[in-house]
Amino acid sequence: MIPELDEDDNAIAALPDDVARFVLQEAKSVVIKPDIVAEVKTAEYEKVVRELRETLERQQNDNEALRHRMGELEKKHGFCTLM
Repeated sequence: MIPELDEDDNAIAALPDDVARFVLQEAKSVVIKPDIVAEVKTAEYEKVVRELRETLERQQNDNEALRHRMGELEKKHGFCTLM
C-alpha cells in the first residue's frame, strides 16, 4: 500500500521500472472472444462461493482420511508403496 494514496479515489501511482517492464513486455496476455463470454450472475455469487467452499472442505477431509488410511496400511507387514 502507498500511504499517500490510501484515501484518494482513482489515484494513479507510478510502477517501479522492473514491474512496468514485466507487465508491458513479458507477461502473457489472454484474449477472450466476446462470443464465448457469459453473463456474470452476481445474484448467485454467494451461493456459488458457498458451494465451492463446501466442495473444497469435503475434498480436504477426503484427502486427510485417505492419508490416514494409507498410513495405517503402510504400517502393516508386507505393505509397500509404489512411489
